[in-house]
Amino acid sequence: MAHLLSHSPAGITVQFYVAVIATLLIHIQTGLPVSKYSLVGLSFVARGQATVQDVLPGILRLEREKMLAKQRLARKSAAKKALALLPG
Repeated sequence: MAHLLSHSPAGITVQFYVAVIATLLIHIQTGLPVSKYSLVGLSFVARGQATVQDVLPGILRLEREKMLAKQRLARKSAAKKALALLPG
C-alpha cells in the first residue's frame, strides 16, 4: 500500500495484519513464495485498479521468468566450474 490508511496505533496494526493476511493468501493461491511482483499486484488490487484474476497471470509469468533466469545462471556457473576443473 502506498500510504497509511490510519495514523493511530490500532489503525496501523490493522493495516499490517491485512497486508500479512493478503500475502499469505497470495502464497496459498500461487504456491510460490511471496515476492516483490506479488506485492505490486496486491497493491493494484488494494487500490481497486485490478482484480486478483487480472494480476495473477502477470505474477505467475514474472515468477516463471525469474525461475528460468536462476536456472540459466546456475547452468552457466556449473559450466564455468567444470571448465576450471579440466586439466590444461
